[in-house]
Amino acid sequence: MLHANTDTSRRGATFLAKNSPMTTRALLVDLVQSNPRASKEDLFDRFRELIEGDEDHRSAIDWYFFVNMLTYAQSQGQRAVTVERRAERQEMVRAATAQVVNQFLSHPMLNGKEMRHCTGLEMAKFGKGYAKIAKRAGAKTVGEVMNESEVRELMAVA
Repeated sequence: MLHANTDTSRRGATFLAKNSPMTTRALLVDLVQSNPRASKEDLFDRFRELIEGDEDHRSAIDWYFFVNMLTYAQSQGQRAVTVERRAERQEMVRAATAQVVNQFLSHPMLNGKEMRHCTGLEMAKFGKGYAKIAKRAGAKTVGEVMNESEVRELMAVA
């Protein structure tokens, strides 16, 4: 049986609901506007009474549900791939972060110097995250005052 709404490739459920010759959406909007104080349950019961036995409304509702669920079902395979890709990216970020964390003193700072060559005064300008290092280094360079594990320890707390 050929249906008017079979071409869903370019038409989402919302498009179908808005443009369907069956005015089920308009029926519901009118119901809600006519009963502004009605509860959700009362509106649902009244809606069901209005569409009971009306094949045009039933068909519009069926198509709306079907198109939404079809799109959902078809996207599940893509979602699994997305989850895998997200996990791969997170692992790459973790690895890159671990590499940077293990090399804080060699990390290039905003002024173009490696952290080890920045003074405490310079470190203070890079933001709150570097305040403890800045205080500890003072006028000396970070590399003169601290080793890698000390910087790592302060950065983990900061």
